[in-house]
Amino acid sequence: MRSLSYNKKTRKTSRQTRRYISSLKPHERSHAQWESLVRGHWAVENKTHWRRDALLGEDRIRSRNPRVVTALALIANAAPFDPVPETIERLARHPSMALALIRSNKPRLKPKE
Repeated sequence: MRSLSYNKKTRKTSRQTRRYISSLKPHERSHAQWESLVRGHWAVENKTHWRRDALLGEDRIRSRNPRVVTALALIANAAPFDPVPETIERLARHPSMALALIRSNKPRLKPKE
């Protein structure tokens, strides 16, 4: 797929050819449908990645320990818009909420007081 990109800082336009891998054959979709599929995928990826990286600093974590990475992902999922330190404190105050987070895809963030 060919695309044009414009860099606001340098005010330069560049042409790029990008290649994508799919289980579909090229003739199974029109050019417009392929563009829509690619843009749709990257729109979701960019929105999710930006929040997790910019707000939570996920890319700075260098741990290879699967338990550490899983625990941090659970905390990030529990606090989509809350600061992580406050979420960790809340989970420490309410261990049952931390267990619910591990067991469920939709944990209750505000425990009954």
